[in-house]
Amino acid sequence: MAAGDISYYAGSLVERIVIAEALVALSDANVMLPLVTSKGFDAANTISFPKWNLGTNKITASDVSQSDPGTDAAAVLIDSEKKTLTPARYNFYIPLFDDSTDSSEEGDINVTLGRLGANAMGAKIDNLICAKFDSFSASNDVGTSSVAISVDNFFEAIALLKTAGAMGTYRGVFDPRQIWGAYGLSNDLITSQQFGGTPDKSNEMLTTGFIGSIAGIPIYTSRETTTATTATKAGIFGDGALAFGYVNPLIRFEPEREAKKQRTDYVFSANMATDTYQSTYGCQVWTKTSAA
Repeated sequence: MAAGDISYYAGSLVERIVIAEALVALSDANVMLPLVTSKGFDAANTISFPKWNLGTNKITASDVSQSDPGTDAAAVLIDSEKKTLTPARYNFYIPLFDDSTDSSEEGDINVTLGRLGANAMGAKIDNLICAKFDSFSASNDVGTSSVAISVDNFFEAIALLKTAGAMGTYRGVFDPRQIWGAYGLSNDLITSQQFGGTPDKSNEMLTTGFIGSIAGIPIYTSRETTTATTATKAGIFGDGALAFGYVNPLIRFEPEREAKKQRTDYVFSANMATDTYQSTYGCQVWTKTSAA
């Protein structure tokens, strides 16, 4: 090998390979981030998301009144508020000993490490955001922990969100067991007699094994929803229900070489935070998902 050839820069090459794979794998693994209001900054101690006309003082149709000529119009106070997030550091590392690399038949074990690291980080993002379903307004709760999910839960959620003024296309994120199985929508759609006269959705579930939407609500699944004993907390929400803030880059990667131990540590981290943005713009859907 000539002095200064590619072998001298192996550390930086490994770093670029893992980052590229991490971004691809994160795109495949993460469910929640594209569905919520998110923002990243190069540097931030706190990240604030402003909101208007959602506080104590807001303007509505009742503030508009008729007045006689020469009479002053009534003043209307409007609040400007903000949701402030404080990013926190989440991290882990994957150790790789030289013996593992030398003994592996895999062409490039760094690719595997990148996928594993990114999938874990994507799952953590889902986990943090899904945990906030429980923070939606209690008056918007849908379903009960002792009864399986049904199509009726979707229409109940729509009514609550419309009443709250939630905007945009509503979307639902559910545990897989709330879609498939004895306690899932598949059971409600395929076996329930109420759908005997309108079998389109039943046919969709039978032929494709999935339902793209119910009542205009796109359906997503995540294994990171919160389960308490025999019931799981899912969510149906509109634009502005949830906020996610982070410090760039979303995934931070750093290889650390410990030559004396013949090991390389692949360190992944993210500086991020999430919370409800407007709690009335979402519904927690808490339904039974297992017998015991």
